[in-house]
Amino acid sequence: MEQVSSTGRPVQITVTDGYDLKGFKGDTPVTFIRAEFNQVVLGDSAKVTVSPEGTAKYNFTSSFEYSPEGGITLDDLAHKPVFCKSLWY
Repeated sequence: MEQVSSTGRPVQITVTDGYDLKGFKGDTPVTFIRAEFNQVVLGDSAKVTVSPEGTAKYNFTSSFEYSPEGGITLDDLAHKPVFCKSLWY
């Protein structure tokens, strides 16, 4: 019987921009992006200052692998959300 190697398949998450971000009047908020899947932090972006117009350029990428043989499966991807949060610093 031929054995098939089980390799994970990548899932990539990219956040480039944030819009309509507001702090208190007169504040210059600093934010970062946190990506989470299945209660595990996948990564944090660099801290970014929000512009006076309420936008931020994050250019953040994170990834994880799923495997049909176990670990994170397609069923997990279908039923468990990936969270990307903008957090204030």
